[in-house]
Amino acid sequence: MHGLILFLLAASCASLGGDHPRSIALTFDDLPVAPHSLTFNEAKRTTDKLLAALKPAGSPAVAFVNESKLEVPGETDRRLSLLRAWVDGGHELGNHTYSHPDLNTTPLLNFQSDILRGERLTRPMMRSAGKQLRWFRHPFTHTGPTQQIKFNLELFLKRKGYRVAPFTIENSDWLFSKVWLDAVHRGDQETAARIKDAYLDFNDIMFGWFERLSVETFSRDIPQVLLLHANPLNAEVLPEMLARIRARGYRFVSLDEAMSDSVYETRDGYVGKEGPSYIHRWAVTRGLPNRLRDEPDPPAWVSQRSRAQDSTAAAR
Repeated sequence: MHGLILFLLAASCASLGGDHPRSIALTFDDLPVAPHSLTFNEAKRTTDKLLAALKPAGSPAVAFVNESKLEVPGETDRRLSLLRAWVDGGHELGNHTYSHPDLNTTPLLNFQSDILRGERLTRPMMRSAGKQLRWFRHPFTHTGPTQQIKFNLELFLKRKGYRVAPFTIENSDWLFSKVWLDAVHRGDQETAARIKDAYLDFNDIMFGWFERLSVETFSRDIPQVLLLHANPLNAEVLPEMLARIRARGYRFVSLDEAMSDSVYETRDGYVGKEGPSYIHRWAVTRGLPNRLRDEPDPPAWVSQRSRAQDSTAAAR
């Protein structure tokens, strides 16, 4: 069945032609792994599988670190080795803050302090690899609930030498991973397989949605930036996911190359408490209709499982 899906995707993209293929940069949030509760062996297995799957892509990813996740009693050095594996694999680390605070509810000075605390180990590691720590991504991709907060944070990041890493495509992977892990830990292989298939199919849906939104906004395909999380579900499905992305006509590029396109010079005019794709943000800047409410939702049964899981945890 999956082979048929790949064939159909390839056929649907044949009109793109070989001279001007689509391109996409891969980014991963919440390193070393998400969720934080994973054992070291689970975290290492996740990291190893992600890095192995990324090798055939042939282009470096940018991976965003929460240094608080390193502070597991007796395991800090081993957890730090997981970050080093990304750097040794040719990938670049970015700052995702120390503790993943929400800018919507965190005072700006506290948020800025958390950014600085989040670079104490990552910056020297990048320097030892002959690179600079230069990318920043906001937790929850919340960039500021007010114009003043957003503006002041942008100035702070610029003074500290950071460039904000945008994203254009996301797929609610954190939601699918949460319910998939629960099924795996319960030994429910049938449900785990169903969730995995639903996730890959939803990723296809989201790619189609954002591709169409790109054309609506800019009258052309644009280089995309995919936001994923360093979680066990992505480690499990990444080879097939990347194959499906290739079948859509994409080649994998660095974040630098993707952002060399003029579309990334567009101002981010969005101000608010949500964290939408930058295509939505650019549409706002260009005075186009806000399509955020039209964005596809994950399957209802997956969301229902997530809520039930939360209710069970709260009742304990």
